Amino acid sequence: MAKSIDIGVAESIRLQLDRELEIGSAEVGNAVSIAEDQVENLLFLHPMAFADGSLSIRSAITFRSKLPSGRTGALFQIDIGNEGFNAFNLSDHLPTRTDAATASSAYISVPMFDEVLYVGGTDSAFLLSRGANPVVRKVEIEQRVGDAPKARLRPSRYAHPVSTDGSVAMPLEDAAHAKYLAVLTVDQAGLTARWSAFADDAVRPIVIDRKSPPAMLLASELPQLVSTDFAQSQEAPYCSPLIYEALVLEGRIFVYTQGYSNSPKHGDPYGAIAEIGASGGVKALPFMLDFSSIGDGKKRGLIGRFTSSGRYCLLSPVYKAFDIWKGRQKLFDMERGKLVNIVLPRGYTKYDILDHAGGHFWAELRDPGKPHRLARLRLA
Repeated sequence: MAKSIDIGVAESIRLQLDRELEIGSAEVGNAVSIAEDQVENLLFLHPMAFADGSLSIRSAITFRSKLPSGRTGALFQIDIGNEGFNAFNLSDHLPTRTDAATASSAYISVPMFDEVLYVGGTDSAFLLSRGANPVVRKVEIEQRVGDAPKARLRPSRYAHPVSTDGSVAMPLEDAAHAKYLAVLTVDQAGLTARWSAFADDAVRPIVIDRKSPPAMLLASELPQLVSTDFAQSQEAPYCSPLIYEALVLEGRIFVYTQGYSNSPKHGDPYGAIAEIGASGGVKALPFMLDFSSIGDGKKRGLIGRFTSSGRYCLLSPVYKAFDIWKGRQKLFDMERGKLVNIVLPRGYTKYDILDHAGGHFWAELRDPGKPHRLARLRLA
């Protein structure tokens, strides 16, 4: 007989509409001088909320046909303030390199105070201001990360890192999976950054200084998760769980993991928020859903993403047909250790929460082939 999962009693927050707008691919193309007939699709890759109520989105446009330059698309930053939006073509500012670690598609973004940090590979980064006249500032990475045994390490292409204090807990992937974790500490004033491991108390990162340039943080010095700390360890005791997202919060390191594989065919064995130590061992599991305990053979999955504020982990079901939450998103309050139901305003119940910062949540109605409909919400 299939077992149920005890998820505890969730509290609820009720949201009300503060602002709404639509953004279409043609509008973004026009904003950066790309002809409307060239634009095929607009993709939101990483929405980033800021404390002042604004939203920046790392976005991509795909072209209907390859341009003479060879490009099939372009990467943008869309900044949404209180009056409309601005778009900035990032593709013109990315390094002209072809290695996978620094290709434009591999660049990830991090909201950092009033700017956005872009990181490509472990040796390339720049800061971009937001608004009508953004400024690009190159960041020198003083200490880099060495290669894994069989591949070069790079920031996970699927992660949505956040920073609440200038330090970014970054999942790093090898050729296939994100199993490593490092901390990137950024000095925005000095335009420098360095990779490091972190102390067991995680109050501040451990900096590994070496005399022979370039200074390298070795892959062997980076923590990996321990399978026996999670469910399903009896079936994959030698497989390190993947690190999907990570967060530095008041000197503590948290990660979100969905298990040791990313399998659309079989689903995920579990979804968990874990506080970890320097070795990767779990100190605490504030939240965990063990789907393997249900025992009905149906695939399930739960995507977790830490919000820009660091206050919540946004939990979104993957396979809604067999989801125990009936496809509804929930929040996990990182400060209070509580699961939270989201009550959306009437007329907006089909919207998905994207991010949170300050006193606002941003949400989107996804309707393929139509402009992106965005709503800024606040507590009722």
